[in-house]
Amino acid sequence: MILSVLPGVFDFLFTNIFILDKSLHSYLRHSMIIVIFYPLAIGIRNYIQGNLVRNKLTSAVSYASVGRLILLVLFTLITKYYPLTHGATYGLLILVGSIYVENLILWLYGKSNIK
Repeated sequence: MILSVLPGVFDFLFTNIFILDKSLHSYLRHSMIIVIFYPLAIGIRNYIQGNLVRNKLTSAVSYASVGRLILLVLFTLITKYYPLTHGATYGLLILVGSIYVENLILWLYGKSNIK
């Protein structure tokens, strides 16, 4: 995934293989850069949640999930009234950002309870 956002590789993929218009390049490049961080966010979340469940702290997982949903709504409202970028990049920023904030909530709740 990381290699796909390099300038030469990105141009080759999206013009020769996917046959997309050059006007989409800047939109796609920003989205691809954000998508790189999604698997890392999910991996961190699964690791922290696994530790919390193993230590019988399942309430933290519930609180963090509710916090993520609240943040999804807040991020959506913020980007609606203060646009930072375009189209699909909004959704990716909201999704990846809320998962990282959920990870932070899980870590803050569990850091003192997990030995």
